[in-house]
Amino acid sequence: MSNKPLLNTEIARLTSSLHEIIHEQAGQEVFEAYQDILEASKKVRRYKKTEDITHKRKLIQALSPDNAYGVVHAFSLFFQLVNVCEERARRRTVEQRDGLRQSLSALFSNLKAAGVRPHLVQQCIDEMQIEPVLTAHPTESKRRTIQAHLMRLLEHLDEADEVLEALWQTRETRNRKMSPINEVHNCLFYFERTIFRCVADYMRHFERELHAVYPEVVVRRPVLRFGSWVGGDRDGNPFVTPETSLKAARLQHELAIKLIGEQLDCLISEISHASQPAPSNVHEEDDESPFHVDEGLRRRLAALHERIVPGFTDKAFLLNELNHIRTQLVKQKAYRAARGRISDLICQVEVCGFHLAHIDFRDHSRKLEESKDEI
Repeated sequence: MSNKPLLNTEIARLTSSLHEIIHEQAGQEVFEAYQDILEASKKVRRYKKTEDITHKRKLIQALSPDNAYGVVHAFSLFFQLVNVCEERARRRTVEQRDGLRQSLSALFSNLKAAGVRPHLVQQCIDEMQIEPVLTAHPTESKRRTIQAHLMRLLEHLDEADEVLEALWQTRETRNRKMSPINEVHNCLFYFERTIFRCVADYMRHFERELHAVYPEVVVRRPVLRFGSWVGGDRDGNPFVTPETSLKAARLQHELAIKLIGEQLDCLISEISHASQPAPSNVHEEDDESPFHVDEGLRRRLAALHERIVPGFTDKAFLLNELNHIRTQLVKQKAYRAARGRISDLICQVEVCGFHLAHIDFRDHSRKLEESKDEI
């Protein structure tokens, strides 16, 4: 099935499920009002007739306050579901199309076609820094809870009914104004749900596309890092204080610890490989560890996990330990494990460290010029 029909099929599937939820949760009166306004809106869009616009306005003006809330909620969910389907369609397009104009593959191929020599590409890779910067939008009213439900729907359409029921019964907007710390939590939502996980995928893809065109060029260090204005942009938000920025940094650090800890948990489960040779400093008779006496790498990961707690910031130590474990896996021919999660975690730590993103402190130039002592 091509992308456009599949998009239409998914929209029809989700909106049909939504209509059942509206009818079940809000009742016949709200459902009929929603349907009438929906059909009127389609006519306005298709024919743009004055009488159709007038009819639609009358339908809206006739709503009682209680029914108006239900109808607005229904349309809000309707458009969010359409956005989910369109995002899935965009992702399919990217995955299916070879040679996208702005892809890494096209970039390196164009450099090669232009006669750029490998040593120049190597110099560029050695010096370049790709730095996406996250910013805050105080007008953003969508709650993290809503974002999490929509993200679940984006990945699992088979859970649509359950998610739609939850979305219908969840308040869409906050009951108070967004604070700078709310903005920080929104920013961290994306690190937790996508960015941290995708870092290793991106760097792996970057190296694969580079080596396909320039096999002699080596990526010697991570070319990716992240910045953030959230919690540090005093020019854009007068409520951002030094205390706000410190709390933002602490929240970022705590999330980094949590994400690294989750990966270490997975590695402890996965790296059950027996050490070769077995560790000589462990005696089975007085060993209280849950692991087999020969599972030296697993024990080392568990000991490492115990050290990675809030306040720990020794990035070099963590990388050294992880690299040593990966080297040992290679030595005992556990090549797939060495290329797997542990390599991903090394990349994630190299890029995100124990802070996820550095915070940019921004303020109006006049303040900076007039308050040098305070700075």
